Amino acid sequence: MQTIYLIRHGQSSKSKDSNELELNSIGLEFSEKIHIILNTKIDFIAISDKNRCKHTIQKLSKLNGLQPITFGKKEFNSCDPLEVTKKYNVSVICYRIEEIHNVFEKLGIQYLDKDETYDNIYKVQISPGGEKNIDIIKTGFPKKR
Repeated sequence: MQTIYLIRHGQSSKSKDSNELELNSIGLEFSEKIHIILNTKIDFIAISDKNRCKHTIQKLSKLNGLQPITFGKKEFNSCDPLEVTKKYNVSVICYRIEEIHNVFEKLGIQYLDKDETYDNIYKVQISPGGEKNIDIIKTGFPKKR
């Protein structure tokens, strides 16, 4: 059984010094607690090429002794991170909502609006026969409070 966790980057806001979005206090707290929420050993981590994804997953990657592999928007659109996860038992994909549509579609995940993805980690289990089971893990860090 293969397991893939789809994690949206922690909440962010514009940095005063750049146009890049940086994690805000809620996003930083989320990044510190992902390993507790998942509570499992991770074999592979894929991230978007934005700093907020890198920072969100930083502690999880360190605790698992992994160097995340970075993918750009074009690679996400062609589902490249999803293809790489096939080599591993337990994977994490940390994404920006602008890039994940094709991956979600390929896995059969539907979401109501982009803000709800902050509140949910999607756990996709794929059997050797290709059947998918999708569970939602509540993060406790919803955007809308």
